[in-house]
Formats: sequence, structure tokens, C-alpha cells
Amino acid sequence: MTILSGFSGCTGLTSITIPSSVTSINGSAFQNCTGLTSVTIPNSVKWIIENAFAGCSKLKSVIIGNNVNSISSFAFAYCPELTDVYCYAENLPSTDANAFNDSYIEYATLHVPAASLNNYKNTEPWKNFQNKVALNSGDITETPKCAMPEISYENGRVKFTCETEGVEYISDVVLADTHK
Repeated sequence: MTILSGFSGCTGLTSITIPSSVTSINGSAFQNCTGLTSVTIPNSVKWIIENAFAGCSKLKSVIIGNNVNSISSFAFAYCPELTDVYCYAENLPSTDANAFNDSYIEYATLHVPAASLNNYKNTEPWKNFQNKVALNSGDITETPKCAMPEISYENGRVKFTCETEGVEYISDVVLADTHK
């Protein structure tokens, strides 16, 4: 499955965990999501296409799974708040030199597998991160799964509930919305 550009410009997103059914994040998929602060990309993703997260001006933390093969032009460009990138790929992804353009990675920390640390230190654009930190095998954790949400309808309102800690619902659906 590929995530297309349907979320581009969505300012209400604050944190994203891409589902494990996704293998590619298309160009501009989350471009200019200015409220986005963290992104978790699972091991299933192999390609992060150009401008995928470009212009996410509040993005601070990115977790990239271990199977990513390619990170295209400007994928994480114009993200000036970026402080931490965790890339679990032992085989360096083919990454365009401008993938992190104007994201001030010279002030950010790159966290990578210990076995690949020297390769990241010597390869563009990864070598431009100010700090490069080796991850121990115990540092690699699976992203916790969300509990199944429950949807109910009472008193003219659709109600969403979920046992996942920290879940926040951004929209409210009412009976008048049934035509949408």
C-alpha cells in the first residue's frame, strides 16, 4: 500500500505512526503538515518519495524503520525544528543529498545501528548531522499497537472511544454530517 498526498497541508496532525501495511510514502503525502511534531515509519516502508514530509515546520522527531531503501529529494526538507532522526536501517538507504535541505541537521542527532555507524558518518547527507549516536540492539523496539477503537451512536452523535493511552480525537461527527 502507498500513502498518497491526501494529508498534504493538514495542520491538525501532531503525530503520525504509519501503519505496517504501507510500503511507500508518496511524494508530498504529508507536505506542509505544520502541526506535525513526530513521525514513526515502520519496517514495511521501503521508499520515502520526494517532499513526503517537506515543510513540516514543527517536526522534531522521525523514526525510520529498518527496511527503507530510498529517501528521495526534499523528503524531510524545510523542517527547521528537527532534533532527532532514528534510522534503524543497517544498509544505508539511497538518500538524495538534499533530502534534509534547510532542516538544520547540523544541529540534530542521528541515531543509527552500531554496526553501520561509520557508514553513516561517511555518507551524504547523513554525515552532516552534528551528532551521530550508535543504537544498541536493545534500543530497537516495536511500535506499540493501538487498541481497536469502538464506534457507537447515541443521542444523534457518533462516539469514538479507544483504550490506547494518549489517544486524542480531533474531529466530531454529528448527524448533520451524514451526507459527507
